[in-house]
Amino acid sequence: MLKQLAKAPSVDWRTIDHVVSLPLGSWRAARAMLRARGDRSGSRMAYSGGVFEIMSPSWNHEFIKKNIARLLEGWALAEGVDLQGAGSWTLENATEEVLVEPDECYLVGVRAGRKVPDLAIEVRWTGGGIEKLPIYAALGVKEVWVWDRGAISAHVLRGATFVRSARSTLLPTLDLARLARHASMEDQSKA
Repeated sequence: MLKQLAKAPSVDWRTIDHVVSLPLGSWRAARAMLRARGDRSGSRMAYSGGVFEIMSPSWNHEFIKKNIARLLEGWALAEGVDLQGAGSWTLENATEEVLVEPDECYLVGVRAGRKVPDLAIEVRWTGGGIEKLPIYAALGVKEVWVWDRGAISAHVLRGATFVRSARSTLLPTLDLARLARHASMEDQSKA
């Protein structure tokens, strides 16, 4: 096995997200994995349908995520929108047996005891892994933005599923296409 690894092609760890999916099969085992990690950050975890996923985001993934967060927060400040950032808040629903840690998430308005954010942001840099929209639907997150290949798509919760929307319903005056263009800029200050 070690000889096979030694012959494996070199991987640029800065540009590829590393995803491990484990068929744990039980919510109890998923919760044990989450507890074992504790409050340490870095990796993001998700669980649904008996599969536990651990994702270690690449530098590029984190750079895009941070650009989106900075731009969104700057826009909200300039527009007077009451936006509360909650980062990669661990969201879980024991009844539905799902959990997810978004790249970024926000509450619109005061937190006032809410157990889930209004908005979650996901960056799809490397394909594969658990489909997260059904998890967010089970959690009751109102809106999810997905950055993928330079574009941001808004997904709005309607009943128990997400519907793709041309605009954000939470922040309807925000131009998502413009946000996406600037999120891909290499200089965060100029973005």
